This record gives sequence, structure tokens and C-alpha cells, in this order.
Amino acid sequence: MVESAKKRHFDAESRVLLFFSLTPIVYVLLLLSFMPERVPMHMDMWGNITRWWNRGNMLLLGLIFSALISLAIRSIKRGRSVGSNGYSAFYTVVLLFVYGQFLLLLLRAMYVFPDATSSSIVEWDPSKSFVAFFIPLYILCGLFIHKVKPNWVLGIRNRWTLQSEEVWNYTHSKARLPFLIASGLCYLILAIPPIPAGSRLVASCLVTVLLVLYLFYESYAAYQRFSCSSPHGS
Repeated sequence: MVESAKKRHFDAESRVLLFFSLTPIVYVLLLLSFMPERVPMHMDMWGNITRWWNRGNMLLLGLIFSALISLAIRSIKRGRSVGSNGYSAFYTVVLLFVYGQFLLLLLRAMYVFPDATSSSIVEWDPSKSFVAFFIPLYILCGLFIHKVKPNWVLGIRNRWTLQSEEVWNYTHSKARLPFLIASGLCYLILAIPPIPAGSRLVASCLVTVLLVLYLFYESYAAYQRFSCSSPHGS
């Protein structure tokens, strides 16, 4: 049972790291057709745009960020293999910084008008703020929710996870990739300019509802499975 738990943890960790390494190029591919013909390539320290790119060059940028994130992931794995938690923590911060910079850069490319002079001229409304709130929240859950111990305040709390520590641990380990996928879907909903404000709100709420339903199903299925395998199960 301990060996099985370790294998689940390893598989979950691998899927999480694979998500981070692939999303830059995947996001660019999915958003390319929605981009303006010209996108800002370089800005000065005050946000004034000094150089422009053709949108096709964003594919190269996606590949570069995927490569940078892959290097950070290799460093994280190297630190864990030698038991250096500080080394792994440092490169985890590096990964999040690079990933966050890419998300902001791509969002700016989607919303800055082709004839704009400053990257600060971006259309914004309350619906975008609502969706944007969930993106870092889901990313943090995807990274750290498996570390939450059983409690009555934080985590995926339902009748099945609270009755069994094994179900709790399984569900929270299983939840990591779904949280990251939900963050990606929310980001795409935010980044596509033609989506109306009302539709953006509905779509982001739907993502959250589907995520909650999936996690409830996983915890219920795990409870049934572990109860049947228990020597005290009926």
C-alpha cells in the first residue's frame, strides 16, 4: 500500500511538471488565430512599445518558454534526487516566475491594439478580474494541495475524504492536474478577446462546477474502492 501511494505521488508529480513544460507552446497554438497581426515584442521600463513582431513569431516564443520551464523542471528533479529541498524550492520559484511572465506576455499580445504605443493600454472589465482571480488560485492548488493534511477548514472536504485519511490523500493527489487544467481553461477564457463579458463569467463558473463535480466523483469512487479492499469492509 505504501509503495502504491509513492507511485501515485510520482505519477501525479510527473503530470504536473509535464503540464508546465507544454502549456506555453499549447497556449500559443490555441490562441494564434485570435491574435492581432502584430504583437508587441519589446518594451522599455515604462511600458512603451519599442518593437513589434508578426504573430507567427509567437510560436518561437512559446518554444523558448517551454524550453526555459523544462530546464527549471530538470533542476527541480535534480534537487529532489540529491535530497536538497532548498535547491528544489528555488527552482520551483523560478518555474513559477517564468510561467507567470509568459502568461502576462501572451495576455498583453492578445489585448494590446496593433497601433498602440504603450502596453498599459489594455481593455479590462470586472468579468476579466473575476476570471483572473481563479488562475493563480488554481495554479497554487495544483502545486500544493496534496500537502494539505486532513482538517475541517482547508482542502477538498466532503463526507468521503473526511471519513478516511487514505481517501483524503488519494483525492488531493489526484486533484493536482485537474486544478492546473482548470487554471489553463480559465486563462484561455480570459485571453480570447471576442468572448463577451457575460459569456466569460458563465464559462469560468462552468469550469469551476465541473472541477468540483469531478473531485467529488473521485473521492466517492476512492471511498468505495478503499472500503471494499479494507478487511473490515462489507
